[in-house]
Amino acid sequence: DPLFFGDIPWPTLDASCIGEKEVKHFYTSSGKDTRQMVRAELLRWHPDKFGPKYLPRVQLCDRDRVKEKDDLVSRCLNELMNVGH
Repeated sequence: DPLFFGDIPWPTLDASCIGEKEVKHFYTSSGKDTRQMVRAELLRWHPDKFGPKYLPRVQLCDRDRVKEKDDLVSRCLNELMNVGH
């Protein structure tokens, strides 16, 4: 099935706003063990995993935007791991 940008379950509280601040807030406000959750999420959002699995299914009109936001999510997760949350 083809995917569109809005079909992706982006890790934010508000899918209309997917920025660094929103992604980090999503992971740090859950009350769960952030480091363990971030490690698991890195496996999901890492571009080497996410890209081959989902990008071929994303409609061309949304592909660049999806790749850009996946990169942003992955970068945020790496930053959270590096600060020791």
